[in-house]
Amino acid sequence: MIDRRSMLSAIISTALMPPSLAMITPAAAQSTNRAERLWTGFSSVVGMAFDKSGNLYAAEWSADRISRVEPDGKRTTFAGDLSGPSGLAVEAEGNIYVASYSRDEIYRFTPDGSRETWLTGLATPAGLGFDRTGRLLVANRRTNEILAFDAAKTRSVAVSGLRTPVGAIHRPDNGFVVSNISGGVTIVRCDGRRIETGRHCARQDRGSHRLQAAGSSWSTTVERASMKFSTMAARACSSMDFPARWA
Repeated sequence: MIDRRSMLSAIISTALMPPSLAMITPAAAQSTNRAERLWTGFSSVVGMAFDKSGNLYAAEWSADRISRVEPDGKRTTFAGDLSGPSGLAVEAEGNIYVASYSRDEIYRFTPDGSRETWLTGLATPAGLGFDRTGRLLVANRRTNEILAFDAAKTRSVAVSGLRTPVGAIHRPDNGFVVSNISGGVTIVRCDGRRIETGRHCARQDRGSHRLQAAGSSWSTTVERASMKFSTMAARACSSMDFPARWA
């Protein structure tokens, strides 16, 4: 059995790869083909991300805190007294962005823990991430949108008309893959065309051509393990004639 340190090293190595390579499942995970429990004692973890030093940050929603796990496994509280922290993302400069599910805000932390309120006036922000140009992506649940903010906090709508989005990935061809709270996945191509798939789509559109084209054999992958979401999306894209590096 692979020990915790080996598993964490494999995960960190993948997290620090360029986006086109990070779609590959870590070798340790491939060799076992099953989840390995690294730690216990977390409280409703929602968002997670690594920084360049290999520290793992975890937003513990029900504990109102951000925990940090160092590469050697040491765990500390990075920030506390938050209100429903949900999405979490680390930018290239090392700053950590955290969404507050309850206060409709986004906080920015420096690596040493200094905090500022970076954005307000959102509508139940869930997952956070960055697009390929460095804009912060926000899954804005109540408006069914993926919002994008540049360094000057200029706001734009990256994707609209979604089904309660909770996370998004920016595709290499400038499209998006969006996970929805019901278990469904929305794939937005660069030309604006969409494919809806997953549990929600199956419930609403069973038997439709759209569902058959998307395929339902992988529709529960998002629910099984969040680490596998990128791999699941890659398989969907490669089966629909998307860029080869997504295969």
